[in-house]
Amino acid sequence: MRQLKLLFYSFMFFTGLFLITVPATISQTLNGKYIMAFHTCNTAATTCSDPRNHSVYVAQSDDGIIWSLLSGYTPYNGSVPDLIRRGNTLYVYTPGMVRRYMIDTGIWKDSAPVSTSIKFSSGESEDFVDPSPILDNNGSIILFYLVSQKGGDPARCQSGQTSCIKTFRSATEVSGSDGASFLVDAGNRVEISITSSESASDPDIFKGPGGFVLYIARNGGVQALSANDLRGNYQNISGLSNGMLVDTGLGSVPAGYYNDTSGEYWTYVHRPQGNTSSISRAVHNRIDAALSSSSFSTVISGSTFPDLGSSYTVESPGFAVNTTNICAASLSNTLRLHVPVLTFGSQYFWADFEYVTNSLNFTLTNYGEITGTDNFSSCSPSTLSTELTLHIPVVFYNDISYRADFQYTQGLIFSLTNAEKN
Repeated sequence: MRQLKLLFYSFMFFTGLFLITVPATISQTLNGKYIMAFHTCNTAATTCSDPRNHSVYVAQSDDGIIWSLLSGYTPYNGSVPDLIRRGNTLYVYTPGMVRRYMIDTGIWKDSAPVSTSIKFSSGESEDFVDPSPILDNNGSIILFYLVSQKGGDPARCQSGQTSCIKTFRSATEVSGSDGASFLVDAGNRVEISITSSESASDPDIFKGPGGFVLYIARNGGVQALSANDLRGNYQNISGLSNGMLVDTGLGSVPAGYYNDTSGEYWTYVHRPQGNTSSISRAVHNRIDAALSSSSFSTVISGSTFPDLGSSYTVESPGFAVNTTNICAASLSNTLRLHVPVLTFGSQYFWADFEYVTNSLNFTLTNYGEITGTDNFSSCSPSTLSTELTLHIPVVFYNDISYRADFQYTQGLIFSLTNAEKN
């Protein structure tokens, strides 16, 4: 590991190369490292238990703690929002709707939210609530959601039922729909049995260190599940009693993030404070140990922003990293290298590598072919030549941008031959 770090830093200090990456044109209204969507409601003026009285806000932050609203932002009606950035487009989802913000121009593509649809291959529509987006290896948006029901609270059993099953599924973006149309993926992501006094809703999906983590709001707490594959079968995380990361009453309607550089999880929830709620964050290194009330610190309340006030409830955080270049590779603090897209001849692939201790070598551990490449047209992919030289134009390590070259040697081994700071 020491050899690897020395090779990276030697280019910085001994060759005098302090090259600065020139990012794509980004509006100054959205340039924080992190983005959050949430809904608000004025408890002094209206009935906030009615989602029709909720308004969607978008904020940004450089540290995940101090948040500021987009300058000139006008809130709009919507509830339980979540969001994701792909290229220069920010997609803000609410149940049945999406609104798209063009980051390079600083304007909304949609003057108002537009309808989203989820359908089966037969063409039959799926009723859904609580969409949570993530990008797959093809750069397509995948929505995780709770299957809805006609009448009543979709998070609970229907009237007269003593128990029921809540079903959570995923759906894949239809090519060319720009995040507005989706097809249901095969199988269910998870089915959760509840009683008439319990609830299950508001899924939040994010990438973890060895697969994917799915948070679900359960009875005023947070249930945590995981799967190796994005579209796999999610199981309770081992070590948590009934999968509960956050116990009942301590915070719910979660958003999660795993920082593969620091090895930290960030878990956001909203928690009641008298007649209102606020958004709190817990920072933790383990996902298999329950969080306590003292794990959380308030980061957003109605009083945070001058346009709101102490009578406003702030709820339902949706979190995303403000990543410009979806082609960029990443090197974690454990030296796992993820290359989201590389070309070999006319084909496109993604690939994962693991560092070989006390060497400059990386072992190819997983890869797959990318079937749709339109989502990567706005950035420069990594390339694998016919001589099996792997060139990565952008790889982030400790939030610093490098370019790197690897040469295939034998077996599944690639050796680092060059690394320079961008």
